[in-house]
This record gives sequence, structure tokens and C-alpha cells, in this order.
Amino acid sequence: MVASVSLLLIQVVPAQAWKAETNQENNQFILTTFSDLNGSATDVRPAGKRHYQISIVCTKGFFEIDLFELTTQGLLAVFGVVEKVTIQSGSGKGRIVVNSEMNGPDAIRISDPKALHKWLIGEKRIGVRFVKSNGSVYMAYFDVSNLSKFTKSFRQKKCMV
Repeated sequence: MVASVSLLLIQVVPAQAWKAETNQENNQFILTTFSDLNGSATDVRPAGKRHYQISIVCTKGFFEIDLFELTTQGLLAVFGVVEKVTIQSGSGKGRIVVNSEMNGPDAIRISDPKALHKWLIGEKRIGVRFVKSNGSVYMAYFDVSNLSKFTKSFRQKKCMV
């Protein structure tokens, strides 16, 4: 029996999509956005709720995009083995399957972060679908609007996106 999961994109508009941080000591720029398990997206970590997180990081020219699941205490949760990550556009661009790899037991690293970053530019909302090796399917929805306004910050840290 094949289970089907539809990607439904609910419009939730937080005050701001991204939490931006600069770490001068490590020559690093970090963007983070969160999604609770009810589909609410925000730039503020949901306190006391299990949630997902996307982090886009530039460290001295090394560009990466990682996906995390966090516990109610804000600790990294163990994903297990994720075999497939699909991202659904909220603007009608369609969906893409992104190559990824496990970065330890608790993070998914996107294999081609620059290509995904380029695809995300102009998007307001996305759905991310994770398929685990045991067949479990998880969904998270993120507000990714205004990503292009951070291009200069990434370039200042030597990430040419």
C-alpha cells in the first residue's frame, strides 16, 4: 500500500521570515527560520514546542543549508536516516527533489546549497517533505520571503550567492 501525502501550503505571514545573525569572530553570517508542527512559520524559535529549522550559513566562504528538528526543550532531535527531501513552492514553481546527506544523526545537509538558494529567491512560502528510511513522512512549512535582501551579507562573508 502506498501512502500519499499532499503538500498544502497555508498562508501564514509572520512579521519577519528570517532571524539574521553575524558572528564577526568566526567570520560567519547565519539566517534561520522556524516551523512548528502545526505549520506556523516564524523567525522566532517556538518555545516549548517540537519544531523544524532551516539554517543558511556562510562561514569564510563556505556556504551551507541545513535542516533540523528540535525537541520541546530546543535540543536537536535525531532524524534517523532521511532518504528523500522534496521542496514544494508556494508560488506555483512546482516542486523539486534536493540531494541531501545526513550531517550526523540530527541534521540534513543540502548537497547543492547554492542551487537551492537560487531556487528559493522570490519564494514566500515553501513546504519541505522528509521521507525517512522506515517509510515515515514528515512535513514542515517555512516562510522564506525576502531571502534576496541578505545576498550582500553573504557576499561580505565571501559566499558568492
